[in-house]
Amino acid sequence: MQNVLVVSSGEKAKAFFDEMLKETEYGAKAYAYSCGEARRLLIERSFDLCVINAPLSDESGEKFATQIIGDKADQVILIVKSELQNLSPASRFLWFIKWRKRLTAGLTA
Repeated sequence: MQNVLVVSSGEKAKAFFDEMLKETEYGAKAYAYSCGEARRLLIERSFDLCVINAPLSDESGEKFATQIIGDKADQVILIVKSELQNLSPASRFLWFIKWRKRLTAGLTA
């Protein structure tokens, strides 16, 4: 059974992820309400999946995602607010490329 860390600042999101993950292979769930709290959990153990519902109360979540991928979490899903929907397709693509480069740089650093 795989374990998952959900990082989100709201109770609604916790309820949503509980429901979403209920019938999956992810049995052990841990929740953190900030990146700082998530980092403290990651000192004790690693996770198969980390879902980050950004932005968080203490940081955006992007840097946190790049820091933990591969070392403390096998997979990371970064969920961003709908502001990106207002961007043109070209802007969204450029934003994704920029984020992807940062993620890749974090893996090789």
